[in-house]
Amino acid sequence: MRQIEKEELMQMATKAVGQIDHIYLHWSAGRYNQSHTDSYHICIDDQGRWFTDVYELTEHRDHTYMRNYRSIAICLNGCFDATGINQMGTQPPTDAQIYAMSYIVALLCVQMGIPLDIQHVMTHAEAADNKDGMDLYYLDYTGYPNNTYGPESNCQRWDLWVLHQGDPEWSGGDNIRGNARFIAKNEWGYDIYRKCKTRTKTL
Repeated sequence: MRQIEKEELMQMATKAVGQIDHIYLHWSAGRYNQSHTDSYHICIDDQGRWFTDVYELTEHRDHTYMRNYRSIAICLNGCFDATGINQMGTQPPTDAQIYAMSYIVALLCVQMGIPLDIQHVMTHAEAADNKDGMDLYYLDYTGYPNNTYGPESNCQRWDLWVLHQGDPEWSGGDNIRGNARFIAKNEWGYDIYRKCKTRTKTL
């Protein structure tokens, strides 16, 4: 595992242009100082530092049920004792982590031409309840009923359902995507909303 900066991630994103369609956002349900880079492409500690053990963003990681192909997983370290949106525990997402995740999403979407919408950038909570409208029943050979396991079903996965204790339900993904759009437009003059042309942009 190593710490990475903007320049290295930009180079990795450039090499992966045309090979990544989706970005999934997680928390680790661990502690701030524990990075699970075996499951995620990029982990973010409580100070907002980025860590990885991959050299190619196309390396496979098992991170999101039935959604691991052509995708990148970004994870906030923490939330090991979170039990609900009104009890985020002793290690909830920090402002530095939220900004870092939003920045990474913006960088990847700009660099790789990924649309910054819920169909392409999702929290694990959103993916678990198929908020993009994907019907996974026909993809799942096990026939798991409804293929949902998020807050609207059994709440097995609710990563980033909210970002702060007491936030409205389902606000986490909207807030990160909104932050990322703001960063992309204000830092790089790039307007990403629903559809982007695949392009390589010097950041």
